[in-house]
Amino acid sequence: MVSHMKTVISIGKEVILFIMLLALGSLCFLNGLIALQKEKNAIPISKLSPEGCRIGQFVVGEITSYVNKDMGNGSYSGESGVLFTGGKEYYFYTIPVDNNYYIRIMIVDKSIVHELEEFSRGKGDAIYFEGQIIKSPTKINYQWYEDIEEFQNVGTDSIIAEYVVKEIHIQEKTKIIYTGIFLLLLSFVQFHLMGGLGAIICTEDIKEKGPDKDIQKLYNIENELMAEKRHLLLLNKKMSELKKGCLYRIFLLAAGVYIFGSNYYWEVKFIGIIAVVISLKGIIKYMLNSGNKCMEWIMRLFNKESIAMQINHSKNSISAMEDNKES
Repeated sequence: MVSHMKTVISIGKEVILFIMLLALGSLCFLNGLIALQKEKNAIPISKLSPEGCRIGQFVVGEITSYVNKDMGNGSYSGESGVLFTGGKEYYFYTIPVDNNYYIRIMIVDKSIVHELEEFSRGKGDAIYFEGQIIKSPTKINYQWYEDIEEFQNVGTDSIIAEYVVKEIHIQEKTKIIYTGIFLLLLSFVQFHLMGGLGAIICTEDIKEKGPDKDIQKLYNIENELMAEKRHLLLLNKKMSELKKGCLYRIFLLAAGVYIFGSNYYWEVKFIGIIAVVISLKGIIKYMLNSGNKCMEWIMRLFNKESIAMQINHSKNSISAMEDNKES
């Protein structure tokens, strides 16, 4: 009887719950800190310029006017477009900013839209507004700005077309830090209740029974050799399929990342997320079974054996049986 100690990582439901709470808590806490920093460095909307536009930058200030268009019959409107995404409806208005430039804003709060529509030909009492600069989710509709007085002489080059300011509530962005703290505290409680690090990493006394020489003599070496060769063929086929699948998934991963990064619509982003998840699953599976030293270490932690390691064992077994057969 041979005995040795083996380190085993156990990932049960309680450990998974701890990891989820820790990851979500850390993410919320970090996002909250970032939001607090952005709030501190928020740009007044009246000082916004093309050079000052940075994706993610917070913008605050008062709206006192916007570009309006004669709709006929004595009616005027500043609504240049509507976007429905993520279950929300955004209304586009164009407002003046610093140095005779203009930028579009996306408003989701219907009460603000109602107040803006109460303006007289695009001018009215100040309305407080909080927003965040994002890349424009739609192409600007330049036709809408035709025959508008502000652009008849200078054209539409003064409109910052690449970016828009999406309405947000900054306090809601910063309050997520408290959610993060709460989740982190829950994760520490869960860590204590599940038994700490000992619930994840433990050592086991593995006892391996030595080979019974009397039983081994009963086996037919020729049959064992044929069976092992068939096993090796299956392992090689499985590894080849994983490799081919990994190559295909690299292109799928690139496509998924592009779809997610180049679209504002969450309905389309979701397709990109699915593509990324599917591709990563196949790529990681191949990497874990590829025989890489780092990957082998990870597999051993989970008490698993990679396909590459199984192939090596099978080749060694075949070589040993062939030597026994000849001797």
